[in-house]
Amino acid sequence: MTTIELTPEERRLAEKLFNKIQRQRREDRKNERYYQGLQEIGNLGIAVPPDVQPFAFPLNWCRTYIDVLEERQDVRMFLRSGALEEDAELRADWEANDLDSLSHLVHRDLLIYGRAFISVAARDGGGRPRIMPESPKDIAALVDARTREMTAALRIYRDDTGVAEYMTLYLPDSTVLIDRRAGKWEAVRRIKHRLGRVPLVMILNRQRTGEWSGETQLADLRPLVDMAGRVMLQLQLAMETVATPQKVALGVTQKDFVDADGNQIDDPWETYLGAIWAISSKDARIEQLSGAQLTGFHDTIKMLAEQAATVTGLPVRMMGQNTANPAAEGAIRADESRLVKQVERLNVLMGAGWAWALGIAERIRTGSWEADGKISTLWQNPGTPTESQRADALQKSTGGRPFMSVRGAMAEMGWPQQRIDRELEWLEQENSMGGIIEKLERGADDKAGEREPP
Repeated sequence: MTTIELTPEERRLAEKLFNKIQRQRREDRKNERYYQGLQEIGNLGIAVPPDVQPFAFPLNWCRTYIDVLEERQDVRMFLRSGALEEDAELRADWEANDLDSLSHLVHRDLLIYGRAFISVAARDGGGRPRIMPESPKDIAALVDARTREMTAALRIYRDDTGVAEYMTLYLPDSTVLIDRRAGKWEAVRRIKHRLGRVPLVMILNRQRTGEWSGETQLADLRPLVDMAGRVMLQLQLAMETVATPQKVALGVTQKDFVDADGNQIDDPWETYLGAIWAISSKDARIEQLSGAQLTGFHDTIKMLAEQAATVTGLPVRMMGQNTANPAAEGAIRADESRLVKQVERLNVLMGAGWAWALGIAERIRTGSWEADGKISTLWQNPGTPTESQRADALQKSTGGRPFMSVRGAMAEMGWPQQRIDRELEWLEQENSMGGIIEKLERGADDKAGEREPP
């Protein structure tokens, strides 16, 4: 396979971005393990023996938090500036890349790692452009602080052992494919896309002014999860020790312990739960000490769950606490107000990212940028009302009087455009059949009237 030469500037950018990826791997791995519930649970070294550490049980509130947010992020439709109906071409690009399912990978990455990436490229065989979620663990980008535009990005592809095998260098006018050969990196292909911008979209979570790095959504939750994990570990230790009722034998010696046949028990001190002792001494006395209460551990976990709910905005009931589930719709909305607002803010970020990705795809497909290329991403309601509740609210808001068209009501319910078109077509057919039936019934009534005697 032939190779091509990288320019000195391209080589400098590739090395700089490669080192940036390596520096961020440690933090990325840490956040990933917290999401998976595989983080190490530390302790002071004086309360828990090292042998008990393998029995550590982390409360995986991190996964709960991330999944609850992501589960409420469902793309509804895409509108062009000033349009009232979804654009068919944008929807076709979306469906051609199966983004109804793959989009959730991007949403989850943004929350776990604090950043997410979407690549856009032309397909070798033609057709609709390829829009792909990319792993933020192996991507780094450079941004011009003055123009706020991405100047370069690097994507590393690794084998099953984690060794980097391939790289893709994204530039504003070209994409360079780089392979590892005999321990050396060599460019093998240069694709001239001439987009005028890097064909990669970066979304940052909790970005601060002047900084181009995101923050994981788990930053404030991790210390509470660590503490809860230590409490659970100590709870297990207490269950196996002080919480178990202990037997006390008074006024006995080893020879006093005999079995049912009167034979002496060799090692009576190793009796365990459920063992039956037979003691020959009439002066012996067996007592049982009550086990320690574990309510202190339970109260501590409850307190930590409440603190976690404060940090995350999740209702306490979602943190595993047994509380009364509010039945009233208003109570549910109040309980989830912070959660819903968080999702709405996240949707603003992700919506802009998806709009940029679709805009780049359109540029590849048509060869030109739209004059008013503003694309808006509409989302499903992140709250928890049912369809019946929404329909009831629409009726109550106008005193039961009609105030919107059938099409508008369908759109308000969050139906996709395909279903709206299909339902309208069926309604038209039913109305036509209704008219025919009405005419037939009216004709039958007229004929019956003619047969009546004067």
